[in-house]
Amino acid sequence: SYSSQVEVYVPAMGCLILLVLVMVSGTDRCPGRVRLILMAALLAMSIFYHQTNVLFCIPVGYYFLTLQPGSRLKGFFAVVVCAGILTLLVYILAFLTTGGPKTVGGFIHFCIAYASANDPNWGTFRHYCPIGIGQLFKNQLRDFAPVPGGITGGTLAATAVFTIVVSFLLLYNFYKASKDRAYRRLRLFLILWIVTYYTFFLWWLPWDPEFFIVTLIPLLLLGAHCLNDLIRYERTLKSARKIIVVTLVLIVSVTFWVNLTSTALPRHNSKGAGYTAAKRIAAITDPGCRILCNLGPRNNLQYYFDRKGIKLAFVPLIYVYQRAEIPGALSVKSDNCVFIPLLDVSPDYSVLEHNGHTDPDAWLRYFKWLFDVKIDSASSNLNSRDFEIIADSAGSLYVSLSSSRIEVESLQDLFAELDSKIESASGLEATSFSNWILSHPSYR
Repeated sequence: SYSSQVEVYVPAMGCLILLVLVMVSGTDRCPGRVRLILMAALLAMSIFYHQTNVLFCIPVGYYFLTLQPGSRLKGFFAVVVCAGILTLLVYILAFLTTGGPKTVGGFIHFCIAYASANDPNWGTFRHYCPIGIGQLFKNQLRDFAPVPGGITGGTLAATAVFTIVVSFLLLYNFYKASKDRAYRRLRLFLILWIVTYYTFFLWWLPWDPEFFIVTLIPLLLLGAHCLNDLIRYERTLKSARKIIVVTLVLIVSVTFWVNLTSTALPRHNSKGAGYTAAKRIAAITDPGCRILCNLGPRNNLQYYFDRKGIKLAFVPLIYVYQRAEIPGALSVKSDNCVFIPLLDVSPDYSVLEHNGHTDPDAWLRYFKWLFDVKIDSASSNLNSRDFEIIADSAGSLYVSLSSSRIEVESLQDLFAELDSKIESASGLEATSFSNWILSHPSYR
């Protein structure tokens, strides 16, 4: 959404493109020492940007196997081992700069900490279904042109057409590779590149379009092979060649115009919705306040407004709905001020298809964790963090929790106080928390 931030998959893709150029620029013999070193360095660089690029070893391994016998296996293992050693050394150096004990277990956790969220949607074979496959191709299409996030007739039609096109590219190039020696090695290498990444990302999370940036180039190159075959086949028909050229220019022009008007120019004229939300939050919070929010505002708050230690608001809910303990790293108990969107506290807010109505036990556990609700042993009353409801300049409501405490007789009273403050801040009737406790009398 702004020029200073680029998805890690973009430079990773650049490293892989350079690696392929170095790899295919020679003869059928194993690359020389200099090229092998360059390939290892570029492979390591791509892994530094994102660990999933370890998968690129699979198509690279295939390419080496198709070279002339000799030192091809030694060359492949030289690339993989050198890249692995370089990656390991950099990870160790980075780990040594962190706090805490330096143990093997701690190092392993450091390497895979980004994947440690207790999210059941990450890495599951349930994605191997028509919906998951449809999401994969839809998000690959979103890397070519803007596609609405919801499910509409137009989106489904565009995804279906794009799925057919990609399937045709893969099957046609595989067929040509089996019949024609020309570009056989490169065609199969590109196919294996796409299939390897698709297989993994379908399992991991097919809902993120960023994952499929890395497969843009092999798709375009397979398309170029198809176009080259068509031009060669129609070489004697000048009229057909003109139609092909005109059609190609038209497709490129339309794609360029749609991306320019729908994505590039709006983002050039504005820093985006995430920045706007972050600016409003920064205006009503103290610099030392712990902020819980979503991904867009978080990145902008950290970059533009120098706010530290911002946490994602929905992550604790993932843990409670999975009946898991909320990690200490997510704790806000020691913070003097906690600031969170009211939407993320509401029992109506859904995470993993759960909310306060479908899973009241888990939601109430989250609420008590956030507000630090306790029972006073002397009076049997409840006490919790004191709180205020604050509206930003756009009218969005937030809960501001302080270190001071209030005492109430019951959860019903606490929820009534919460609804009352929501009404005062918004000027509208608010009953969601009171209605929730009335619907679940056993928790009063």
